[in-house]
Amino acid sequence: MKYCPNPQCRHRTATRSQAEYFDDVVACADCRAPLVGEPGLFVKASEVHEPVSPVGYQKLRDVTSDGQARLDLVTGAFCIVGAVALTVGTFVLALNGGTYFVVLGPLVFGISRLGRGWMHRAGK
Repeated sequence: MKYCPNPQCRHRTATRSQAEYFDDVVACADCRAPLVGEPGLFVKASEVHEPVSPVGYQKLRDVTSDGQARLDLVTGAFCIVGAVALTVGTFVLALNGGTYFVVLGPLVFGISRLGRGWMHRAGK
């Protein structure tokens, strides 16, 4: 576990506790200070980096939104193809008499995810 050593960190002033991070994280998300391995340690103010500007947050949000739209499109297409394949497959197996399934749940889910992905792309 790693900790933010900055005494003026936004997280520390808001919650009155040090921010905790997993071992693979190298800098505090709030103040960009390099993380330390022991709780309670502090660094000098000159070692602390400035937080990310609002423009940086906007770019990050745009990248995240684009990634979410891409994930929605891929998930929707995969669910639609899977539902159609299962329906057609069970129908072919039941041609000589038997039971087949019409898979509607994944089909409806896929259509909704595909629509949501298109709406995110169009709103960009």
